[in-house]
Amino acid sequence: MKTKNEYRRNHFIPEGYLKNFTDENGKIYVLDKQAKYRSSAIRHVSPKQICYEWDRYVMKFDADTYKGLEYGVYRHFDQKHSKTLKLLQDPNFDWINCPTDTIENLEVLIPMLYWRSPVSDKEFDLKITESKRIEDFGVVATVEGQNEPVIDPDFHKKFLSDENIHKALRPIMAFASFGKSHPVHDQLEWRVSERVAKGSYLASDNPILFYDKPKDYGDFRGEVILPIGNNRTLVRINENNSLDSHHVFFQDMLIFHQAQRYVLCSDKWYLDEVRKGYANFLKTQYKNQLRSLVFDVYHKNHDA
Repeated sequence: MKTKNEYRRNHFIPEGYLKNFTDENGKIYVLDKQAKYRSSAIRHVSPKQICYEWDRYVMKFDADTYKGLEYGVYRHFDQKHSKTLKLLQDPNFDWINCPTDTIENLEVLIPMLYWRSPVSDKEFDLKITESKRIEDFGVVATVEGQNEPVIDPDFHKKFLSDENIHKALRPIMAFASFGKSHPVHDQLEWRVSERVAKGSYLASDNPILFYDKPKDYGDFRGEVILPIGNNRTLVRINENNSLDSHHVFFQDMLIFHQAQRYVLCSDKWYLDEVRKGYANFLKTQYKNQLRSLVFDVYHKNHDA
């Protein structure tokens, strides 16, 4: 039976992704970087209770609402991506013989996770303000009954001024990134790093670690790190590099640093260790050095 609030709790970090970071009780420790008192900074909650906004994807038409983006579009991709991430948790997973759609799902996962999240809101709003045509978002409007694009600037202006259209454009932009070729990025490949150090990988409300922030659709296929579970992280690096020098603690501090508000982990003790490590790091070094400490080891290996 459907309820009034069904599909209104819109997760910008999918529940299927968050479940990979739960403990034996199916819950996650969440550190709130904005908590007023340290004693209340860490909560123990279920994936359903975090990383969502009410009605973030709900379209409103006068007295009516449309929830299809949540139950149709995002749920479709979330189910595909959950299966892919589950496959990557298998210790016997083989990249050489992996299904083609596994790589395709990963290529869509990164921009989809980015554009649906509040972390991209300012960038998206700026793009809306500066754009004059809907083609800037991966959409082509054609004249009815013809195969010619609409050139009327008033049509594009009206189209881009609609708040409901803004919500619909986000997944379209994400999918527009799929398959874009780039001479440098085409030399990169996916790897999975298995954690052997004590503790569990951190995630957050902003979990994608980019080496260079994407400036165009194709840039989403650049160097990237994404934790995908307590013991595994996904890395896209140059095909000639190995993961032997990957620094787990620097990665977790960078996750902590770029979290907008919530840092997540299945291990409360380790979560607090990263918090203290990050605070000590800032006493001796600059926070903008963290990204280089995580990624530059692959550049040095490649240059050598």
